[in-house]
Amino acid sequence: MIELKNVNKSYGNINVLKNINLILPDKGLICILGESGSGKSTLLNLIGCLDNCTSGYISYDGNRLDKLSKKELDYYHSNIVSFIFQKYNLIKHFTVKDNINLTNNSNVNKLLQRFNIGYLRDKKITNLSGGEEQRVSILRAIAGNNRILLCDEPTGALDSLNSNKVMTILKNISLNTLVVVVTHNYELANNYADRIIKLRDGSIYYDSNPLNTICILKPLPKKKKLKSIKLLTIVRNNLLNKYKRNLLTIIAFSIGLIALSIVLGINHGFNTSLDKEEKETLSSYPIIISKTSTNIEKDLSDVFNKEENHQDDLIYSLDENHLNNINENYLTYLDDTDPYLKYKVYNYTINNHDYMNVSSINKVNYEEEFELLRGHFLESPHDVILVLNSNNAIDKNIMQEIGLDGYTYEYDKLLNYSYELDNITYTIVGILKSRDDSITSNITGLIYNLETKEIPTSIYLYPINYDNKQELLNYLNKYPSITYTDYSSSLKSISKTITKSITIILISFSLISLIVSTMMIGIITFINVMESAKEIGIYKSLGINNRNIKNIYYLENVILGILSSLLSIIITIICSIPINNLIFKLTGLTNVLSITINNLFIIVTLSITLSLVATFIPVKNVTKLNIIDVLRFD
Repeated sequence: MIELKNVNKSYGNINVLKNINLILPDKGLICILGESGSGKSTLLNLIGCLDNCTSGYISYDGNRLDKLSKKELDYYHSNIVSFIFQKYNLIKHFTVKDNINLTNNSNVNKLLQRFNIGYLRDKKITNLSGGEEQRVSILRAIAGNNRILLCDEPTGALDSLNSNKVMTILKNISLNTLVVVVTHNYELANNYADRIIKLRDGSIYYDSNPLNTICILKPLPKKKKLKSIKLLTIVRNNLLNKYKRNLLTIIAFSIGLIALSIVLGINHGFNTSLDKEEKETLSSYPIIISKTSTNIEKDLSDVFNKEENHQDDLIYSLDENHLNNINENYLTYLDDTDPYLKYKVYNYTINNHDYMNVSSINKVNYEEEFELLRGHFLESPHDVILVLNSNNAIDKNIMQEIGLDGYTYEYDKLLNYSYELDNITYTIVGILKSRDDSITSNITGLIYNLETKEIPTSIYLYPINYDNKQELLNYLNKYPSITYTDYSSSLKSISKTITKSITIILISFSLISLIVSTMMIGIITFINVMESAKEIGIYKSLGINNRNIKNIYYLENVILGILSSLLSIIITIICSIPINNLIFKLTGLTNVLSITINNLFIIVTLSITLSLVATFIPVKNVTKLNIIDVLRFD
């Protein structure tokens, strides 16, 4: 039962309704008559809770409409009251079926056949005539099987034959439902109405069957949730309706994502290549233990991160180098590293002369790493082998130390060449050359077969492979007072540091692009929401709550974000082929641009997050508007 108590409605200084007191029953066909501007439609909007009273109140089963919570108001619109609008208020880009599906009725096909418009089922509203639109509007209103049916000129665009058909249907519905019809047609009202109410200048001046009963309070039940399939249908239709704009949005948003994908891919691929290079090649570089240990990684790091805020009048101590105390105990400790080594090179300085002794470890033959150009390997204590690097070169200082000042020499002239150091005569018995792919490709000098108790000035440890190197480092780290230089690890770490810095810079530029894209999506969403304001009013009048309305736009933009991320991933994968080929030609590194699952997750998550952020403000603002206000949008 509907009760209106002292209801007034004004728009500015214009009083549209004046002191309306009215009680409407639970069922029956009631016609409200009056001239244009008498307040008929306004009264209908107030009963339907599309607008609010200026003063007074309206109640349903004792529940004041102005006191209903948002959830209760949504229930009122979806289960209690339904509308046949004068302007139809159908969603233009939806089909007939999709418009009717917005209600709680699942038997759409039966309803269409009942109205003899089954042939319109899959047509869009934009392709219908005015009369067809009105019939669809009526069908949508009665499809919900609601308790109150409010009809604003339901026969206005129909001929007399179809008008009578519609009124007959409304009459049958009124046997169990309250049907309130606003009309100018006195003839139809006299033929079908159970009660006629006439308005003039905003006041009731005639009521054929007034009621004087007491409304009993009946609490409103809980609202039924909108089915997910209906929500997805709305989203699908909205996306397809503006597919050109959405396509441009996807392309624009994907530009920033493509840049970010490439940067993350190169960062991961380059680091992976460095790790692979260390395992396959750099791991064979020696670990150097010398009296003075230099932290190369720290030195180069200081170049990029210079210390600041040093006062001019103070002296600071720097921890640049570490002095190692290499003694006999430590040399004994190093003997246990032999299982991890391929070669061990000891350098000595005896009486201001440099000596080098290469030990063969694990029965590895010299021939695996060196090519014997002339002569033979060490046999006697005073034999010496001349070692050339892979470019047939040897240090000039070493040559001068043994009395050779020339620039080039033939092999045969140096073989069996003798010289004296510390009153001992040494003879070159062999000439070795490091193989190009050997771990000793950088070794150059003279190999002596020394038996000395002198402490070496430096020790070069050549691991067998990457796994042995890790075990070797773990063993060396157990001797805390001695530090070492690991060139391969330092080079890799420095390269990764430089790569990380460049990556951060490139990511910053990519994020700027993404921020601009997010702002663009926000603007487009705002335009979409404003263009769809009337649709939002229709949703709300059908009881679709603000949360579901927001979810429609959130879901739309999430789908656009996902499609943008997928497009960016596909383009990145396509671009990776020429990019990897170019990098390989320039650096020799393979598969530098590498797409990983983690990177894919970052891209998709970021695109979804930014899409939601761009949607929040536009949707929040429009859902606050009154239903009647947004229904007036064109």
